[in-house]
Amino acid sequence: MTDPMPQMFNHCVQVYNAMHKTAELVQNGEGPPRRIWTGFLTKLINEDCKLAVPYFTGVRNNLMRMGCIAQITRGGGTHPSIWELITAPTEELFNAKGKVRTNSKASQLQGQLADVNTRLERVERMLANLASEEAS
Repeated sequence: MTDPMPQMFNHCVQVYNAMHKTAELVQNGEGPPRRIWTGFLTKLINEDCKLAVPYFTGVRNNLMRMGCIAQITRGGGTHPSIWELITAPTEELFNAKGKVRTNSKASQLQGQLADVNTRLERVERMLANLASEEAS
């Protein structure tokens, strides 16, 4: 039997999912679009996700260590920070302590591939729905 995941992992998933809900897909040049979240991370973690203040640093650091998020612009005062969402947290990434480089090219590509796969699945479902509508 495997040990249950630490609560910190669950907090990381919760925060990433909250960021993902309001993130926008932004096209930069000819590459694939990037998922960008703009906001106040402290507010998101402490108020929106209702996590205690001491969890802020651990959640942020773990998400960065796993290569799930990367800070683009640091906020402050009334200016929000801007983050790129690269890939959703997984147990494998969480357990790879020190083995995952933050912002590594492999992590970025993995996140972009996951986004493309999600978009492709949506397109395939839409096409299947259209085909079934035309058949009836």
